[in-house]
Amino acid sequence: MDKISRRHLRSWWMPAINIDKNGNIIMAYSTSSNTAGDFPSIKMTGRKPCDPLNTMTMTETTIVSGTSSKTGDTRWGDYHHMSVDDFDGVTFYYSGVYHNTSTKTNVSAIRMNPDAIDATISSIFQVTPGNVCGSSSQLGIVLQNLGTTPITNGVIQWQVGNGTLTNVNYTSTQLTTTNSLDTILINVTGLVNGANLVTVNTTTVNGTSPDENTCNDTKTLTVTVGGGGGVSVSSTINAQPSCDSNSGQVTLEASGGTAPFSYSLNNGTPQSSAVFSNLSAATYIYTITDNAGCSGSGSFILVPPANVVASVTQTTQIACNGFQTGVINVSASGGQSAYSYSIDGSTYQSSSAFNGLSAGTYTVYAKDANGCIGEATITLTSVNVSGGTPNYINTINSSNGSFTNLGAGSYNVTTTDANGCIQTFSTTITEPNSLVASGISIGAPIGTATGSITMSANGGLSPYTYSINGTNYYSGSLFSNLAPGTYTCYVKDANGCISSIEVVVEELAGNEQLDSFNIINLYPNPNKGIFELHITGLSNENVSCKLFNISGQVVSEFILKPTNGEIKQTIEMSRRLAAGTYYLGVYQLNSAQIKQFVKE
Repeated sequence: MDKISRRHLRSWWMPAINIDKNGNIIMAYSTSSNTAGDFPSIKMTGRKPCDPLNTMTMTETTIVSGTSSKTGDTRWGDYHHMSVDDFDGVTFYYSGVYHNTSTKTNVSAIRMNPDAIDATISSIFQVTPGNVCGSSSQLGIVLQNLGTTPITNGVIQWQVGNGTLTNVNYTSTQLTTTNSLDTILINVTGLVNGANLVTVNTTTVNGTSPDENTCNDTKTLTVTVGGGGGVSVSSTINAQPSCDSNSGQVTLEASGGTAPFSYSLNNGTPQSSAVFSNLSAATYIYTITDNAGCSGSGSFILVPPANVVASVTQTTQIACNGFQTGVINVSASGGQSAYSYSIDGSTYQSSSAFNGLSAGTYTVYAKDANGCIGEATITLTSVNVSGGTPNYINTINSSNGSFTNLGAGSYNVTTTDANGCIQTFSTTITEPNSLVASGISIGAPIGTATGSITMSANGGLSPYTYSINGTNYYSGSLFSNLAPGTYTCYVKDANGCISSIEVVVEELAGNEQLDSFNIINLYPNPNKGIFELHITGLSNENVSCKLFNISGQVVSEFILKPTNGEIKQTIEMSRRLAAGTYYLGVYQLNSAQIKQFVKE
């Protein structure tokens, strides 16, 4: 109890005092006075935990008021008792007796009025109990609203030892009523090995700093780093993997640290068991973590037995086509002897030789004492004319020798080698379709050389070359700058076959137009490879278009469909075509036009 002045003690009788869980103090007592308005009564006063010492700051309040001045009943109130509710920790219960014409009993329930804005730290705890491994830890700060105003936000300040003060802003939807609670999580850093005193304050509440009651704003907690010692790790290989199977097993071990432990391989999901099975040959990194988050790492290597390497050679050739006289021999190295051998992967024998084999591809296997298997592949071929045993006799339809100038037809061919091996087969010599040349011309006015011939070919064997004099052949099929006249045009295929045709370049008078349609416009010219094409005077038949380079070679072909005897079309050349001079040939039935343009 705070010190009370002697002046008051002389007029206060039988004080009863107690303190609630928030540090509020209430004291009840009897008074004795002859002063009017201050007759003998039962009264109370008190102080809040943050009020100045030596002072009862609560306004004196009358519990039971006397009705007369001091008389012989000097002990007007008696048997005072003040207790605090064990359940809520904030309700004071006063009981006492007084005499006012008769002896009476008074029981009163009293609470200290809360401040308007008052946030207190009820408690602090480590989210993960026990010693900490590392320099940081997450703490839970239990805030309690002791005021009457809902708390929606604030600032919590923490400090490790005498280190830097760090502010953490928080918001809350739970601190809406008096005595309501909410837990705020903060991450404290800068911890060092050993005991760390962490001090936590509520510095700002709803934008107000400080709140109305500052002596309940601070709590401390000791966080210990280490203490349990580091985690030492080791591993024991129980079984190495056999051959290519995942049969390895290892047990991980930890000492020091704080149990229980968790175990992981290659940053995988941790497990509670220290045994890892079904492991293949590899290098593994493992980590063991204790309950405080401390960990240790190590590595181990699982090594399979040495690989078995199989090889195979053919020791006896197949004498004749279709014979089963081939012999192969399998050898093995690596692994662990003794070896057994198989030609089908199922049945194994101690002998490494396999005979009676026909032509074909074989996979052979060598198995060592550990059951590890190596394999190899070999292909046995039959004797043919380019192999076999010289000398050879070739016959066609019973005639011997070399055979040339054969016409189209079917022939029976028989080949016999020095071993008497015989191979008979039939072959057919075919000839291509007849080579046919065709051409279409554009006439030229009298006295000019502006005509052209466009040639094409069918049959034979492509590629084709073209000529208008029978001597000089070109890959281009467009011949331009021709005077009126009759030209013998030639086509030669890849076999050297030649076909010819006479094509007439008509003689035109003035502006006479021999064809039934005109290229009205090709624009722009020059262009960037994209131009507009406008043709009129067409029939409804498809129009064939060919794009020639300066050498007369076809670089592109396409078909256009007239609409009402007219074509309006945007043409886009391939971007792979270089800049230069090009010719556009337009053909419908027996009519043709050639238009020269430049791609920039």
